[in-house]
Amino acid sequence: MTTGLPATEEPVLLSDHWWWRPGWRVGRRMWTWHVTFDGDRGADLHALAAAHAPLLDVPGLDVVPAPWLHLTVHGVAFTDEVDDDDVDRVVAAARTRLAALEAFDVQLGPAVLHGGGALLPAAPAEPFHALQRELRAAVADVLGPDRVEGDGAGFRPHVSLAYSNRAWDATALAERVRAVEPAVARVRVSEAQLIRLGRDEHLYRWDAAHPAPLGRSAR
Repeated sequence: MTTGLPATEEPVLLSDHWWWRPGWRVGRRMWTWHVTFDGDRGADLHALAAAHAPLLDVPGLDVVPAPWLHLTVHGVAFTDEVDDDDVDRVVAAARTRLAALEAFDVQLGPAVLHGGGALLPAAPAEPFHALQRELRAAVADVLGPDRVEGDGAGFRPHVSLAYSNRAWDATALAERVRAVEPAVARVRVSEAQLIRLGRDEHLYRWDAAHPAPLGRSAR
């Protein structure tokens, strides 16, 4: 199964994940579609993250605490650019569209160090692409096609275990990460959540969530 993310190569040069992307600033929040992993559905992932955490707890990396593990699917809009009624309508449109999708099982890992941190690539990737297409369409249904962020071409589904906070050579660490056991987690994806996300203090966290179940998730 292909994930679209490269295997670990030599050298492994990480970049600073926390640079302020256009529009972001301290205190600003964004509505974004995520898959989250709280409760029993995240147990396997949490065990895998815990196995990696001691190795990744080094200068240069910010380890993601278990409650904030997530897989980003699609950003919608900054919260100050969309009103509450439109948020509710986006959620309703997404629930209608996701009713046609089946829940699916996915493997996360093995971990690689790449780009802005330590990642668990998701495989198969195709169900996440189908999920993203429906969520993008739901946004277009409500806000219009011109309000849909990007074209989705660069989407590489993954869960981040840690984010790099500077530019540095992580080659030696990447070799050790390859040997961590267990190497993979298996989870079932049965819903997406529209969350109100912040990225202050080198941490992604959210304070509101609206679930959109995959309609055939009971199978």
